Amino acid sequence: MSEVQAATPAELKAIAEECSEFSTLYESGGQMTYAVGGEGDRRCDFCIHWQGGECDIYQREKQE
Repeated sequence: MSEVQAATPAELKAIAEECSEFSTLYESGGQMTYAVGGEGDRRCDFCIHWQGGECDIYQREKQE
């Protein structure tokens, strides 16, 4: 049985930056209004659709 490897922050960012469904509770007028770790990056794990990695778009992108 193989162990699923956790996504890196770079992978989460790359997928989110291309995702047309990306949305956070912190968006206002399309601009990120928060910072995480001093960054305002779009990352899958900041998205309301993330659901602990169960997001369909994230799963599809990880398989490509």
